[in-house]
Amino acid sequence: MILLTPSSALFQCTNKLFLTDRTTRQQIKEFARKNAANALSVANMLMGMASILSSLNGHHHAACWLVLIGYLLDLADGAVARRLNACSALGAKLDDFADFTTFGIATSLLFRTPDLFDNILCMFYVLSVFVRLCFFSSGIPFMYRGLPCIYSSAILSSASLLSGGNLALLRVLAMSMIIFMIRQTFYPHDRVLESQAWKKVVYAGGIVMVFCSSFPPACGYYLLWSISYILFPTSLWSNDVVLLASSARDLQRSLDRFASAREAAGMEISTSKSEAMVLNRKKVECLLRVKEEILPQVEEFKYLGVLFTSEGRMEREIDRRIGAASAVMRTLHRSIFVPTLTYGHELWVMTERTRSRVQAAEMSFLRRVAGLSLRDRVRSSAIREELGVEPLLLRVERSQMGWLGHLVRMPPGRLPGEVFRACPSGRRPPGRPRTRWRDYVSRLVWEHLGIPRMSWKK
Repeated sequence: MILLTPSSALFQCTNKLFLTDRTTRQQIKEFARKNAANALSVANMLMGMASILSSLNGHHHAACWLVLIGYLLDLADGAVARRLNACSALGAKLDDFADFTTFGIATSLLFRTPDLFDNILCMFYVLSVFVRLCFFSSGIPFMYRGLPCIYSSAILSSASLLSGGNLALLRVLAMSMIIFMIRQTFYPHDRVLESQAWKKVVYAGGIVMVFCSSFPPACGYYLLWSISYILFPTSLWSNDVVLLASSARDLQRSLDRFASAREAAGMEISTSKSEAMVLNRKKVECLLRVKEEILPQVEEFKYLGVLFTSEGRMEREIDRRIGAASAVMRTLHRSIFVPTLTYGHELWVMTERTRSRVQAAEMSFLRRVAGLSLRDRVRSSAIREELGVEPLLLRVERSQMGWLGHLVRMPPGRLPGEVFRACPSGRRPPGRPRTRWRDYVSRLVWEHLGIPRMSWKK
């Protein structure tokens, strides 16, 4: 016998190839993580450049929608950078340059004409965006000084689309936006994708509106969105803030400084929505004051959809997540599983074998919803009681009796009623006759309602 064995050099070459391929994949993933937000900033800049070209070529509608797409991209790039922990100085500079291109130059060309006044207004608008980008820091946490330029651009683009490029309206709005941007008014950070769920829904609605660009009122969505940020900056768009400290004294100092900064910006801390919590295994009292009001101390609170407890345990949060997932599965059971399994069940004739199979299919799904298996030896009735689900067979039989009622009440001439009342002629084949639907449903009515067959026939 002759054995052919590969040489060790071949093994080494193969191992190097696998290791190199694995290293390359890791490098690609790391590169994608670090540059995902930068890619959104570059896309924002490209939207601005495309809007500039569209304005110069007279494609006013396309230019406005490209600015609005840049508006969505700018709201997303910061959230992606923070989510992936990929914030960098290069990303910040790239974001500023993209903002200046899209929300400065491209937006100013939306109301530019050969008139001298319009050209001067465009220059002032671009300069105000430049000043706003250079001096946006307010020195107060989570606050901007001056209206962010993306909202002024969204207002001008939406108004231009709705008014058909009315120059008088655009001039008035442009001068108003310049004043809003260079004023020292404070506005909250607009972290739409990192805040409450309804803000994320608003953002998703903006994406949907892009695909409805052929429908003229769609741009009104962006107009209302941007105006609400100007009119209700704190009541709608301000974000929750968490202050952390190692002692009650340090936390009170941080709270006092934060309250003073908010008062300087013309804002107040909502004591009715503020709570204090101590992370400690033992119960420790912590009295925090905002002016003369004492903040309530709680044992648990929910922040950005996550439940935190004073003991630092996550069991309660995990139980909440399991409950939420089970609710989703229950919804799937009610809206997808049951209709799919019972489609056309009104005319089924349920034998013992088919009843057993339907029940087994139902319990297999419900055990997965409850996170159990047959090895756990939990009764089906206990699982149904825990999930609040009635037996599927009971629902099927109730529906079948309802269909029987429809058939009995049908007037003469209706095809389903005529088929139900028909009596076929001829001889049956030898052997045990099959159970007819008429006989099967008669037995159901007698078992559940105690009504004999002759009664419902009458």
